[in-house]
Amino acid sequence: MSDKSLPQAGVGIGTTATTTLIGVLSGCTGLLPQEYQDTWKQLIPYISPFISWAGIWVYNRFVEPPEMASIKGKLKRDIRYLKKCLKDKYMSDQAKADVQRDYEETQKQLAKLGRNFSSGAFISSPVPMASPTAPPPPTATPSPTVAQTATPPANQP
Repeated sequence: MSDKSLPQAGVGIGTTATTTLIGVLSGCTGLLPQEYQDTWKQLIPYISPFISWAGIWVYNRFVEPPEMASIKGKLKRDIRYLKKCLKDKYMSDQAKADVQRDYEETQKQLAKLGRNFSSGAFISSPVPMASPTAPPPPTATPSPTVAQTATPPANQP
């Protein structure tokens, strides 16, 4: 099995799916009773794009693991903000050079994301936690009694 990811569907496939769906739904018009056919023909141009684009969204959503999609989204957001910083005319040259290095590094991370994700570079090890049924650790000092924690009565005149 190859580590190559599946292609994402875009505008071209969305347009093709919408056109195909319009043709299929128009062909199904004859299966409906006569009184519903006109209404169905008028609804087809409105429901076809919604159905096809919803299907493409679902495909794109599950074509890559959600964890990888989350990392990819964060890297793309970082790139967008770094581009804004590079276009800022009030930034110093040294700050722009620093941002340029960050931009290049983020681009490299995004370019190698699939390979690094497949190799397990982004899988974090679980943090060891105490068992919820384990007794609390013993304390060195005894806990105060109710008499020790009670506040003395206020002086009453």
